[in-house]
Amino acid sequence: MKQKGGYPVHVVVGSMGAKTSPLLYCPICGKQVFALGDERGKIDPCPHLAFLLLDDTDCYESDDYRTREQNLQAQVIEHDEFDDYLIALGYDASLLVLEASATGYKEEPVTVAVMAGFDMGKVA
Repeated sequence: MKQKGGYPVHVVVGSMGAKTSPLLYCPICGKQVFALGDERGKIDPCPHLAFLLLDDTDCYESDDYRTREQNLQAQVIEHDEFDDYLIALGYDASLLVLEASATGYKEEPVTVAVMAGFDMGKVA
């Protein structure tokens, strides 16, 4: 997908063999917005976080993101269509989507995937 001219920027980062899950920090304010907890991920949003998806089991959605969804009245069906869905919600190049995954080992191999969208348009 074209990333210039108003499209959201989607960056995928992977870390194989990590001992912990991906730690995500806001690229605007520097606040840590995600870390792996004992049972599941800990999500601690900052004002710039539009959404955070954790392994399709847990998520955070900002009020702005939920309002956009309600206005669109649509649902995500396929992950491959997610960037098009963000465009339909009205996001543009001011949205930075970071997708990270890591495989770690506790008692057995565990893979954790996180996708977070940061609204760069909320920079003061």
